[in-house]
Formats: sequence, C-alpha cells, structure tokens
Amino acid sequence: MATATVKVGIVAAVGIRERRRFARKGNVIVPLLAVIVALLSTLPAAATESTTTTTVPDSTTTTTPTSTTTTTLPPTTTTLPQAEEEPAESPEVVEDPGLLEEAEDLLPLPQISFPVEGGARYSDTYNAPRDGGARLHKGTDLFASAGTPIVAVAAGRIDRIGVGEKAGQFVSVRHDDGWQSVYVHLNNDSPGTDNGLASGYGPGVFVGARVQPGTVIGFLGDSGNAEHTAPHLHFELRQPDGLQVNPYPALRSAPLPSSVSLLPTVDYDQVMVEDAELVSHI
Repeated sequence: MATATVKVGIVAAVGIRERRRFARKGNVIVPLLAVIVALLSTLPAAATESTTTTTVPDSTTTTTPTSTTTTTLPPTTTTLPQAEEEPAESPEVVEDPGLLEEAEDLLPLPQISFPVEGGARYSDTYNAPRDGGARLHKGTDLFASAGTPIVAVAAGRIDRIGVGEKAGQFVSVRHDDGWQSVYVHLNNDSPGTDNGLASGYGPGVFVGARVQPGTVIGFLGDSGNAEHTAPHLHFELRQPDGLQVNPYPALRSAPLPSSVSLLPTVDYDQVMVEDAELVSHI
C-alpha cells in the first residue's frame, strides 16, 4: 500500500510540474498566435486592393481602344467606293455604234439550202479582222476540194456576175423573198493547174437566169485574194435592205440540196460579165 501511495504522489507531482511548464509556454504561444491571426486578417484586404488596382487599368486599357471610332471607320470607307462603281458595270454600252445599229436592224434569217455540193468544212469567222484589222470578214468560208460544184441556196434570179481583185470570180443571186446570197472565189484554174486561165461559172450562168435550190452556179476555187489559201467558197447573205448579216447560223441549219441541176447552156459571147469589185469586205 505504501508503495502505491508513493507512485500516486510522484505522478501527481509530475502532472503539476508539466501543467505549470505548459502554462508558461502558453503565455508565449498565445500572443504569437494573436500576432499571426492579425497578420492573416490583413492579407485579404491587400489582395483585394491589388485586384482592384489590376482590373482598373485592364478595363481602361482594353475598353478605350475598342470603343474608338477609328477602328470602325476604315470598313465604311472601303464599302463606299464599291457602291460608286455600279455605273461602270452596266453592260448596255456598245463600243461600236455600227454594230448596235446592225443588231437592231436584223431580220430573221431565211431558210436556205447548203451552197456546196456534198458539204464543206467551216467555222464562224464573221467580223473577224482581216489585213491587220483594216477590214472585217463579212462572210463564212466553206472549205472543200477545188472544182466542187457551188449551188444556189434559194429560188431566185442571178443578179450579178463579176470579177474583182479581192473577190476573184463571183456570182450573186437575188432570192424571191428579197434576200441576196453571194458566192465568191470561184475556181479560175484549168484542171490540175493553178494558171488562173479558166472560168469558174457554171454552164448557162448569166445575169437574169432563173435558179432553184441546187442549181449549179459555179465551182469552188481560190480566185482573187484567196490565191494563196486553201480552195474555199466565201459565202455572204444580205437582207433585202442590203445589210450584210452573219450567214453562219443559217448554214448550220441548212440541209444539203436534195438534187443538183445545171442551167441550159448559153452562148457566152452574148453574156456580159461585170468587171468590177463586188464589195470591199471580201
């Protein structure tokens, strides 16, 4: 019992000493904690102040440039000239008044038959420049072998026969409906030669002779200024008022003649051949 009492007394004594030591330490720790708490309480205020300071310049810097009108003015200035350019885009202006007048006066093309027996090679070269742009091509060139028969494209009468420097030997036919077809660069060479000594007119051809579609009026060749080109027929169409038109569309829809016929033979000593230039646009 005595031993147990001694142990209890020792423990109690030790507990009293420990509590006193912690009490002394507490006297130091408590003020330190108070200081730390005070310091920590100031940190949010500092953070708030720094945040306010940061956002104020940021908002001022970013909003000031974006609200400036200088940024939006350039797009407005760019669109204004585009609106002013509208008159220049108008397609109604025609550079050549002559072409406009010709377009306004055009009549529907007549139905014709094809002028070269058996067909020919051709393309649309109407108004193509010739002689370096000094003149325009006023017809369609139909390429085939020299000597191929050339036939009338419509019913009518031969109204002109001639020889010209550019046209060479030519024939024109006045159709019953008033239109006129012209056949240029007829053959002027003897068979197998390029001597320029032959006649390219069909048998029985003379001014006033009556023709039908398919009547032979000449033979394809290279007379006139076609001398140094491949043999071809220069074909023209003219309205009743004399206006030349592009024959290409009419040729595209023209059938080959159903039959080919010759005129009755005549005494050519009785036929006057007009020695004059056909047109200036051959």
